[in-house]
Amino acid sequence: MFILSQLALDYVGIDDIFHGKRVSFLSHLIAKEIGYSEEDINDIIFEGLLHDCGVSSTVTHAKLINELDWENSHEHCVRGSKLLIDTPIFKKYAPTIFYHHTHCNELPKKTDISIRERANITYLADRIDILIATGRTVDEVLKILEGNRNTLFYTNLIDAFLKVLQKSDPVNIIKDKDRVEIFFEKGKEEIPLLARIVAVADIFQALAQNRPYRKGLEPKIIMKILKDMAEHNKIDGAVLYIVDRNLDSCYKKALPEIKSSMV
Repeated sequence: MFILSQLALDYVGIDDIFHGKRVSFLSHLIAKEIGYSEEDINDIIFEGLLHDCGVSSTVTHAKLINELDWENSHEHCVRGSKLLIDTPIFKKYAPTIFYHHTHCNELPKKTDISIRERANITYLADRIDILIATGRTVDEVLKILEGNRNTLFYTNLIDAFLKVLQKSDPVNIIKDKDRVEIFFEKGKEEIPLLARIVAVADIFQALAQNRPYRKGLEPKIIMKILKDMAEHNKIDGAVLYIVDRNLDSCYKKALPEIKSSMV
C-alpha cells in the first residue's frame, strides 16, 4: 500500500483539492443513470479523481477553472496518460485520461466506444463542475450544454445529466464541500482502494506545495489537518496511517522539485 501511496502522490493535480471529488461524484451520477455496471462505475469514480493528474502548473490550472475550452487543452491529458500508462496498476485508466478533454465529435472512431464515452463523461462532469464553481446558474449551465450537443459532449450524456437533475440536486450538493464528503463517506467501503489512496494523496500534495495564496505547509501541520479529516470520516484513516508511518518519504514525493522530470 505504501508503494501505491507514493505513486499516487506523483499522479494528482496541483490545486483545488476537492475538484476531483466533485467530478467523481457527478461522473458516478451520470454513469449510473446511463446504466453502467457497478465495476465500471467504480472505475469512473477513480478516473474522476485522477483526471487532472497531468496538471503541472498554476497557469494550466487557471485555464482549467476559468475556461470551458481552450487551445492546447489536450496537453495535460497527454502528460497525465503518459504518467499512467507505464504503471500496471494505473494503465487501464490512461486512455480515458488521454481523451478527457477531446470533443466528442473529434474522438477517433477506431477507439473503443466505451473509452470514448467514459472520457466524455469525465469531460462533461469536469466542465459542469467548473461552470458551477465559477458562478453559473443551473439555467446558464444547461444553455451551455445544449449549445454543445454532439460537439463537445455526447447527446446521451447530456440527457443523462438532465435526468439526474430531475431526481436529485447535484448542483447544490457539489457547491457544498461537506455534502460531497458525505457521498464518499457513505460509499467508502465500496470505493476502490486506489481511489481512496488518491483522495488522501491529492489533499496531501496540495497542502505540501506552494500556492499563490500561501506557502506549502510543513509535514506535521499537514498531518494534523489530515488526521482531523480522518476523524470526521472525510478520508480513509487506514491509508492515512500508512502515510503517517512514511511521512518523510511521502512529503519528498509531494514536492514539485522532486518531480521535475515529469513536467
